[in-house]
Amino acid sequence: MTRTFYVEVTCRASGSNAEEFEEHLEQVMEALQDEPGVADADIGADLDEMLVDFCLHVRAESAADAVAQAHTVVRSALHAAGAATPGWEKMDQALASEEAISTVRPAGLASA
Repeated sequence: MTRTFYVEVTCRASGSNAEEFEEHLEQVMEALQDEPGVADADIGADLDEMLVDFCLHVRAESAADAVAQAHTVVRSALHAAGAATPGWEKMDQALASEEAISTVRPAGLASA
């Protein structure tokens, strides 16, 4: 049974200053809104620490599937905005090293 899950993906950016980072996140947000299968996407960031939180609702069969889908969508939006994501395919290692942290829970949204 497909359900809606709320997923947060937290990542650390590198290679830019706070002003460039903020401008880039605006482009990422535009790209995230164009991603199929995503509802109520939002981005929060700590510009000084170069941390970004991607918050979105996805439909999936399980929490594990929702996290995988959210990671795919976030990576796709980053690429669409011109960012590189080297090593992202090693998701388990990234999660273990706290380079990327994800949380997931069933959403309180009604099915569309």
